[in-house]
Amino acid sequence: MSGGLESNITHDRINMETLTKKKKEKEQIISQAKKAQQYLDVAGVIFVVLDRDGKVSLINKKGCQILGYKEEEIIGKNWFNYFLPKKSSGNTKRVFNKLIKGQIEPAEYYENPVLTKQGEERIILWHNTVLRDDQGRVTSTLSSGEDITQRKQSEELLKESEEKYRLLVESISDGVYVFDRQWRYVLVNEAAVRMLQISRKKLIGIKLTDLFPEIENSVFFEAYRYVMKNRRERVIEDELVFPDGRKGYYEVRIYPVTVGITCIATDITQRKILQDQLVHAEKFAAVGQLAAGVAHEFNNILAIIQGTVQLSKLSIEENSELFKDLSTIERQTKRGSEIVENMMTFSRPREPKREVCDISQVMDEVLRLQKDFFKYENIEVIRKYTQKQQVHVDCGQIGQVLLNILLNARQAIKPQGKGMITVSISDSEDLVRIEIRDNGIGMDEETRKNIFNPFFTTKGAHARDRHGIKGTGLGLSVSYIIIMNHHGTIHVESEKGKGTEVIVTLPVSRIRTTVKGTRKKFFIGNDDLKGLNVLIIDDEKAITDFLKRYLMKEKLQSVFVATSGQQALSFARGSKIDLIFIDLLMPDIKGEDLLRELKRIKPDLKIVVMSGQPETDIDKIKKMGAWGFLSKPFDIDEIHNMLNRIQKKLYKAYR
Repeated sequence: MSGGLESNITHDRINMETLTKKKKEKEQIISQAKKAQQYLDVAGVIFVVLDRDGKVSLINKKGCQILGYKEEEIIGKNWFNYFLPKKSSGNTKRVFNKLIKGQIEPAEYYENPVLTKQGEERIILWHNTVLRDDQGRVTSTLSSGEDITQRKQSEELLKESEEKYRLLVESISDGVYVFDRQWRYVLVNEAAVRMLQISRKKLIGIKLTDLFPEIENSVFFEAYRYVMKNRRERVIEDELVFPDGRKGYYEVRIYPVTVGITCIATDITQRKILQDQLVHAEKFAAVGQLAAGVAHEFNNILAIIQGTVQLSKLSIEENSELFKDLSTIERQTKRGSEIVENMMTFSRPREPKREVCDISQVMDEVLRLQKDFFKYENIEVIRKYTQKQQVHVDCGQIGQVLLNILLNARQAIKPQGKGMITVSISDSEDLVRIEIRDNGIGMDEETRKNIFNPFFTTKGAHARDRHGIKGTGLGLSVSYIIIMNHHGTIHVESEKGKGTEVIVTLPVSRIRTTVKGTRKKFFIGNDDLKGLNVLIIDDEKAITDFLKRYLMKEKLQSVFVATSGQQALSFARGSKIDLIFIDLLMPDIKGEDLLRELKRIKPDLKIVVMSGQPETDIDKIKKMGAWGFLSKPFDIDEIHNMLNRIQKKLYKAYR
């Protein structure tokens, strides 16, 4: 009995110890599990365990937070049916089944979305492993995952931003260049590739100084260095010479960036051309204003000389030496007037004053003016004249055209060797043809096409040719306008290195009259004018003296002189005046106001305006009440004819 009892007690003690040991082991397991759970809960990533059926057997606190569920709402639920978007759950479940069956090894990292309780998708970067039993059979999967939704969104935004930036940079027409601190190209856009005419592949990595060896001495490189050193932006513009010899003006905006500098280059060549044209236009506008003032004063002087000479010739024998000398002075006076008109052509185009002339004579006169230059520059001039017909043109303007063409021919003659200019003048039934050919440097097709464009010149804005003449680009453009106004044609034929030929045609004159250069017969004295009272208004005493002397010879009843506007108004109010000769530029009263006041005092007054300004608007002054117009310097025949027309008008009125 006692033995059996002891045996039972011993057995019970063993069982108790076993139970106690198992309890402690269980408690240790539970404790370890709790510790593990605590570790998992404090982790900043998801931890989730799926059993072989894909149900959640464990999830940590971070996993619950991301999914938006409580732990008890997740445990036991099928992961694929409840916590993944439908679009990705099917494929993910197929991969999981292969893992459970041991058919594939788990991918160490992969991205996969989860679906939260609020229906939001979150992108998780998973790290996976499998759990196995003692026999090596896969019993479950353990996955840890980091929520990278914000990072992915930022990456997408960055990628989208980079794409937009790339498209923006590629779409702009300006060249974009990025250089690192060793002056290597690290980025260029398509416009830069076109600008440099070098492929992007060849550009990237090459040094700026290797591509442009001379750039280190340029204002561009100075600005590049400044921005690279001081990290402050600069804007510079200047002429840039490309490796293939092309030139152009560019505005370059330079900005500091992390890797070095960014340059945005804008081609401003056309803008510079327009600016230069504007400068030329403004200069010529100023010259035009100056020329108008000079023309008025100079024409007054010429009018005095010409009038005095013509009056003197009336009392001298035509065969005398003095008469010949006075005729020479008269011709040169008219030439001076033509020079003034030609000067005004450059500032304000005018309608041609046509007369019948011989083109050969005009050409010879122009060649005579250039003969010293031809001799000095070793240029031979060959004349070939066969024309017999005359033209009805403005001889001064046509002479200017021929002079412009000859100047261009001189400038095109090669610096070394003997130059040659051949001048041919021929005619047909309807046209006179002028050909001027030189053996100069010639021009390419592009230059030939632009030769008549205003301000186009093959010489730079600041350059002079070998004759010291600056290029303005106006000579041939003005010539073109003049020839068009004469209903003619002007054409250029040229080839690089083979000289140039300019061909001008003008319509043959159908008018049969005296050719320019023949002395006119001056008429004077008319008994029908005896009753006229005339007032001369001009502040130039020599003009009034000449006119008074001439008008007294015309046997007028009386001739009064006023040298100011106020004096003229006093005469008009207090004396019987039939006719007034008036210069509009008076010192005290504006000419237009004086003209209106005179017409108001005596509406039937016959007023003839005299002007030394070639651009005077004749239609305007006639609308203001002027009866006629005389351009200084004028022949006394013009005054005589004017008086006759006025006398006839007055005679009809008094009848």
